[in-house]
Amino acid sequence: MWSLPDIHEMNARKAEHKSDYLQQVSEPEENSCDVCDKPAKYAELYYDIFSADPAGVSFACDDHIDGMDEGFFICETCGRRMIENITWERYEVDGDCLKCAAETYSNDPDNWIHPGTVKQIIKERGKPLFTDGVLNLFGTSHVLGVEQPLPEGFENVPEGYATYDSMDGHQIDSHDFETQIMNMREPFLLIMDGAFQFAVRLALYRRTAGCRARNRNTKS
Repeated sequence: MWSLPDIHEMNARKAEHKSDYLQQVSEPEENSCDVCDKPAKYAELYYDIFSADPAGVSFACDDHIDGMDEGFFICETCGRRMIENITWERYEVDGDCLKCAAETYSNDPDNWIHPGTVKQIIKERGKPLFTDGVLNLFGTSHVLGVEQPLPEGFENVPEGYATYDSMDGHQIDSHDFETQIMNMREPFLLIMDGAFQFAVRLALYRRTAGCRARNRNTKS
């Protein structure tokens, strides 16, 4: 089992050390290589999905520059050097970090499911999320990490989540998730917002009240 770090404490620590990280990048030789004790010659910032501040600095000497990016990836949308994970789930999908992926997915009208359009719910891997009234729970996209801040203007539907065993697909919690979906009275997103060692969490999201009001005023 893994224990998720305190996100608020982690973000506060990053904000506190931001200036230190920036200075370290400008003076790599003042630090040691991450692999050996030699003075570093190269330094690069890295980020995570939990805040906009740098999460740390990677250091390398000439002998270990080739392995400097192991455990990191470059997000194709924001261009930041991102850490792959700090828990079981990977923070990258289709070349984007989960922060960018969540924003893109949430703001795409094609991903929204409208009330009354769901006629059947299935659970089949490898099939699309929603086709001709059939909602496939196991067709959800993983675009949010555990405890990841939500894109602005979006929120979790109250009690709108369910946890499933990642091996055989049975629901672990006792929440009547399918009935809740069938009874939704507002447009919603169904996404995977957590991948654990032996389970995944699916959840319903909606626009916040303020965002819904702005949308109505814009249309009128």
